[in-house]
Amino acid sequence: MKFRKDIKISTGFILLYIAVFAFVLGVGMFTYFSFKKVRSNAEYLEKINSLQQHCSAMRESKYAFLLSYNTDNVFFENCENQFVTQFTDNAAWIVLETKNIKEIIPLESIAAKKYLHAVIEANKRSKRLFVNLLNDICKMGNRKTGLAGELEQNIHEIKTSASTFDKQALNALKQAENYLLRPSEKNYRSFLFSVKKNKRNLPQARPEIESDSILVPEQDSIAGEDFIESSASNIWLKFTENMETYHRMRSHIGFAGEEGLLFELNMQMEKLKDAVFKLNATATEGHKQLQKRAMRNIILFTMLLGILLFLLLLYQYSAVIPPMHKLRDFVKPLASGKIPLEKNETPGAHELLRITNDLHQWAGNLHAINTFAEAIGKGNYNAEYQPQSTHDELGNTLLEMQKNILSTRKEEEKRKENERVRSWQDSGLTKFDNVLRQNQGDIEKTGSLFISELVKFLDANQAGMFILNDDTETPFFEMIAAYAYGHEKKRQKTFRYGEGLAGTAAVEKKTIYMTDIPETYASITSGLGGARPTSLLIVPMISEDEVVGVIEIASFKEFAEHEIEFMKTLSGNIASFVVNIKTNRRTEKLLEQSRKQAEMMQTQEEEMRQNYKELQLMQEESSRRSAEMSDILFAINEISLIFEIDTQGKIRSANESLLKLWEASKEDIVGVPYSSLLKDLDSKEYEEFWKELTLGKNIQKEEFIRFRDKVYHFSILFASISDDTGNMSYVLSFATILN
Repeated sequence: MKFRKDIKISTGFILLYIAVFAFVLGVGMFTYFSFKKVRSNAEYLEKINSLQQHCSAMRESKYAFLLSYNTDNVFFENCENQFVTQFTDNAAWIVLETKNIKEIIPLESIAAKKYLHAVIEANKRSKRLFVNLLNDICKMGNRKTGLAGELEQNIHEIKTSASTFDKQALNALKQAENYLLRPSEKNYRSFLFSVKKNKRNLPQARPEIESDSILVPEQDSIAGEDFIESSASNIWLKFTENMETYHRMRSHIGFAGEEGLLFELNMQMEKLKDAVFKLNATATEGHKQLQKRAMRNIILFTMLLGILLFLLLLYQYSAVIPPMHKLRDFVKPLASGKIPLEKNETPGAHELLRITNDLHQWAGNLHAINTFAEAIGKGNYNAEYQPQSTHDELGNTLLEMQKNILSTRKEEEKRKENERVRSWQDSGLTKFDNVLRQNQGDIEKTGSLFISELVKFLDANQAGMFILNDDTETPFFEMIAAYAYGHEKKRQKTFRYGEGLAGTAAVEKKTIYMTDIPETYASITSGLGGARPTSLLIVPMISEDEVVGVIEIASFKEFAEHEIEFMKTLSGNIASFVVNIKTNRRTEKLLEQSRKQAEMMQTQEEEMRQNYKELQLMQEESSRRSAEMSDILFAINEISLIFEIDTQGKIRSANESLLKLWEASKEDIVGVPYSSLLKDLDSKEYEEFWKELTLGKNIQKEEFIRFRDKVYHFSILFASISDDTGNMSYVLSFATILN
């Protein structure tokens, strides 16, 4: 009995497979042949659409030719140009394509055959009319060729014989020129009117010309009057004959009016367009009907085979389902997502029993996986799960997912922290750069503002800034700004290299960070009392490997690593600022001293002119002053980056320090316009700046200078140097690099 059930189930499935294959094959073959016919008809429709496009291209070529031929001298040489070629090529293509369509046109489409014949005839007539039109236009010519060119020659000959013709003839000639320039019936009538009005004054024509011609002279000409010379009469006669012929040719072509070759060509091309349109509409409608028939046949054939397949499925269903009822009851909860834990014995064939056992094992595994996934979903990323085997793809995938989640979570936390730190550092550097840039003059005021903002930014409790005073023989650091120190008396206001923690940091040029604060260190005072800080950060201010100051910060909280790195970077910026301020002060001081020395020398020279003895004394003094001036200028030259600008705004010299910085020679710099070195040049601002220099003013400003693809940030003092007449001789510039 068991063997029979196995045979019935397997045989039923084999029959089912064969039926499905036959169903798919039958539907596929029927669909293929149906759509093959539709595709063939679609190719026929595509050819008609292409035919319609070439018909449109013919019309466009005709319009383009009529708009451009009059100015195309090449056309009048050989009656050929690109638009003529396009027209004839499209007409030839239509002939070829209609032959192809005629071969594949459906036999039952009588209307399509009728419209195709109309297309062939209209295309043939259009081509013939276009060729006739080309020949007439070539004969008519333009103002250099053909009949129009001959008229231009007649007009030229008449003008060169102007002594033979009177004013009336020349007036008629003017009307003819107007007609040739702007051909119209109105202008031609004006020409006729001028000729007939002045017939008796125009050159005589041959007497045999008909009386209604514009060539016939008036019968009542004055008797005995001498005829105009024969050559003049022949020229005028040829001219008037050519005018009549030219006008008749334009009328025959039909440039203006509903007649002529052009009108007939337009009518034939409209017939061609209409025939192609109707042919396309007929083919489109036929294609739609063919598609509908094909779809209907496919649906009917599919339904027939589907019914047969359904009957076979129904038979197989009735043979297999009864022994699978209990198995279905067990599997059904799995379909809804529920995992059954109780075992359910399923009667029936041996294969069904093995399926039941496998499903029990699978349900248990799903339950374990579900428990593991639920723990992961609740955030327990350390939950454990034991895969059933190395082939447990879902379990191993979940374990890999757990591993990736843990790794991704750590990386995301690290990335967010790095992004937060980077954003915090960037905003801090921008904030304090603005503080330094907006307060360039007073170092004490800037230091106080800087320290107060720094304590707030770092959430510290107290801070101080010490600046190196190297004006004495023994340099020392003095406090220029403090925050939250109050009136502490134990706190030092100055220190020297090596004294205390700050002095040690200055000597070693290294940052000191301590969390074990000595008891001798001052307490942080507040309204609630005093307490020793938890951490202490001492950062030397270094510019070009030279310590120019120290920043000391104390806090009740420990400083993070990124805060310490931030202070190292920020200390370099404030160091550059301090160096710039001190350099500017020294430069201004030396410059002022230099000016005073120069003024004194001028006074002494004036006194020497008055007294020879005093001159000798003044020469000795002047030599001493010159030596001092040389020393001063040498000091300035060593401290600053110096260059001179002439009255034309061009650099005329530069000291060795600047040449070394720019890695250039004097030949590379001398003669270069200073404005061309500015990174962001504002012409209006530069003109105002130069105007103030020519008035003798000294200007201190920051500039971004680009030299050889490098940008340098300078603080520059521009000093206007005047000659004996008080006019600006050149500009002496002292620059200090900021970064």
